Amino acid sequence: MSEVEQQAVIKISVIQGKASQLIHELRTALKDSALSYSTVKHWAAFFKQGQDSCEDVSHGGGPSTAVTKETVAMHETMRKVVSCGFKLLPHPPNSPDLAPSDFHLFPYMKKQLWSVSFTNDEETKVMKS
Repeated sequence: MSEVEQQAVIKISVIQGKASQLIHELRTALKDSALSYSTVKHWAAFFKQGQDSCEDVSHGGGPSTAVTKETVAMHETMRKVVSCGFKLLPHPPNSPDLAPSDFHLFPYMKKQLWSVSFTNDEETKVMKS
């Protein structure tokens, strides 16, 4: 029995409400050529969601948003900046200014500054030293 034929049997079992017994029945009837438990579970969930087709849905090979107008414009801007004589500094994408290891400092700082009020920038500089 082909994979598509087994998927059709899974679909019928889901419609009849007998999907829970199906894996045992497939294993008994088809032995080693039966679909795996995870594949049967996947297709049963697929048909329970209302899908009709027994054909596998193609998802493509790579990310669909790898090249966008924004990324092309960003690279063109970077080329223009370099051509004007500026040096681009390496910076990982989506990287915050603080390293993740620095976030453990915030509770301590919050505790120390809880009741402190500053009226101007000079007071913050004094606090820093």
